[in-house]
Amino acid sequence: MPSTDVYLARQPILNRRLELHGYELLARVGPENSFQPSDDPREAEAASIDVLHASIDVFQLETLANKKQIFVKATRSLLLSNLIEVLPIEQTVIELLGTVTPDAEVLEAVRRLKRAGYGIALDGFVPRPELEPLVKLADILKIDFQRTLGEERKAIHDDMAGDGRILLAEKVETQEDVKEAIELGYWLFQGFFFCKPEMFHDTEQPGCRINSLNLLQELGKGELELDRIEEIFRRDPTLSVKLLRYLNSAAFGLRNPITSIRQALVHLGERSLRRWGAMTAMAGLGNDKPSELVTTTLVRARFMEILGHLASAMRNQETFFLVGLLSTLDAMLDRPLKDALAEISVAPQVREALLGDDSRLSRTLGLVTAHERGRWDAAEEFAGRLGLTESGASGLYHQAIQWVDGALAHGEVDQAA
Repeated sequence: MPSTDVYLARQPILNRRLELHGYELLARVGPENSFQPSDDPREAEAASIDVLHASIDVFQLETLANKKQIFVKATRSLLLSNLIEVLPIEQTVIELLGTVTPDAEVLEAVRRLKRAGYGIALDGFVPRPELEPLVKLADILKIDFQRTLGEERKAIHDDMAGDGRILLAEKVETQEDVKEAIELGYWLFQGFFFCKPEMFHDTEQPGCRINSLNLLQELGKGELELDRIEEIFRRDPTLSVKLLRYLNSAAFGLRNPITSIRQALVHLGERSLRRWGAMTAMAGLGNDKPSELVTTTLVRARFMEILGHLASAMRNQETFFLVGLLSTLDAMLDRPLKDALAEISVAPQVREALLGDDSRLSRTLGLVTAHERGRWDAAEEFAGRLGLTESGASGLYHQAIQWVDGALAHGEVDQAA
């Protein structure tokens, strides 16, 4: 399955002692470590969603943040959509772009975010009377040192510092800029003088575009239908892996390991599901490539589920489905299976089965992969150990293929060319 390159940059923000305070996460479209700002609000919003998607679904946010604050730009529509609330409250500063005007809806959204505990910054701040309502709510004002002169820098500080607000000097590029900013009373600093943005690169397996659309549709309903949402995830391995990785973040503090997609969705909760699900689905709408890996994964998961129902405990076939769903995780994330499993939270028996222990789960997976590869002697051996005949297992394998073919025929799994 073709993978998609994903790029993200982070730039350090330092305090007056020139110690690390946090990072700003920046959108990047390629390896050149550059991004051209656009006056088009749609492009600005797409860049903000790309940052959310990359930091949550592709990279490990704990690695990016390193327990420091993260600064993320937000457009008006992103504020009003609540999508930015997928980020951890205690670590996140939300930067309002200069195009955000303080109308009633924006002010209510900012107040709600502040009450929740998010920090609020005004990016590229230039004093204007109409911004006064936002200034009163802001924790940080970011002053562009390339667009302001010495007297302006001092005047902004003298007028705006206080009331708990911190002034951040951004685009600081010389030793003189640093010295002046410190003397003027600025508390935070960001710019090429300290460090160019550090690039991060990874690959992401495209999901099913139609499943992203279906998920957005379900999340838009007044009352969630968990059965329908679970079915969307069951038919999309890429979405399921992202769900498990998101749950593995420190923000959730899982006490019980995950044994099924249903359990993962319930643990996520309605509010987080709506926010994270919408953000992830929107990011996935650009992925419309065909995927043999998705088809293979779904056949494995369904075959595992059928076998689990017949050959094992009647009550936990969902765990068999999850093992099949995760059996191609190494290919989906382009890394060794053991490393990939470290990024998600699943029950020990699921992890051990995938890594090759001798259990009913692993023997069932062995039967599935033997059928897939046409290794009939191995298939017969695994079937016997599970109390099945090889011919009976073959019929069940074809049932699994028919189930996936039926999903494809009804558009439940994207097959766009």
